[in-house]
Amino acid sequence: MKHPSTAPHAAMPPRTGFTRLALAALCLVAAAGAAQAQSIVMAGNYQNFDVLNNTGAPTYGFEMEVRGVSSKDLTRIFPSNFEPTVIRYGVGTATDFPGGVIVRWAATYQPASGTWSTSTPVPLSLASVPGESCWTWGMPTTYATAGCEHFGISTSGANPTSITYRWLVRDPANPGTLVGNSTYVNIPAPVWTVVPPANPALPPVVVAEVQAPPAPPALYGEAQWVKVYKTEQQAKVDLIQLMGDNHAVVPEAAAQVEVGWSLLQRDPPAAAHASATP
Repeated sequence: MKHPSTAPHAAMPPRTGFTRLALAALCLVAAAGAAQAQSIVMAGNYQNFDVLNNTGAPTYGFEMEVRGVSSKDLTRIFPSNFEPTVIRYGVGTATDFPGGVIVRWAATYQPASGTWSTSTPVPLSLASVPGESCWTWGMPTTYATAGCEHFGISTSGANPTSITYRWLVRDPANPGTLVGNSTYVNIPAPVWTVVPPANPALPPVVVAEVQAPPAPPALYGEAQWVKVYKTEQQAKVDLIQLMGDNHAVVPEAAAQVEVGWSLLQRDPPAAAHASATP
């Protein structure tokens, strides 16, 4: 899937790459059930992604539970380098917990009226996210009712080891409080590592590893398809150069891009699997 790009990304702070690297983009498909098997609930990666409200009711925010980093490792929380009003929730907040950080975008509660300042509606027509569009600059006339949002973070010095994504909904037992929706948006996050070459004259190798979601006891984990686009660029690049409409860095010709699908699924825990084996 090609994700369309929009001009506002030009304002993003550059993130320099290595002199030689392999560039990979992930299109991630979540299937919460058979009825949604063909729906693309989320597109992009943790730095910039669109996510569809697939809860069946209005939501009042979104959060990322990011493990392996802390708030001091975050260099950007969307939309920190744009006007805060490009999304209805403004700039997100970061709260540390042992082993990670919660990044949250949320509406504010109005005690006098018992209402929330804003919400993400149920999509009227969208069945899948369009990709890099679910904000006022990407959907100038339809964002308010589209039922999807755009979020993202950037990190420095450390890579997240895992990320859990979830919509925020009202807590019926505690008015004025938001809680994570019981159904996660289970999208795997690639972990990037740089492997120094054995021969110093050769470039380093950039590896993207995707961990499958954990499996419940004695069961296989949720199956997910991951589509990988790969091309190589023999020069230093900035983040803006990795967008889909940059023909110099991201070739559009199919012959220039390696594409593959992988089925990602975690095996049951070894002990439970062994006990279930006759």
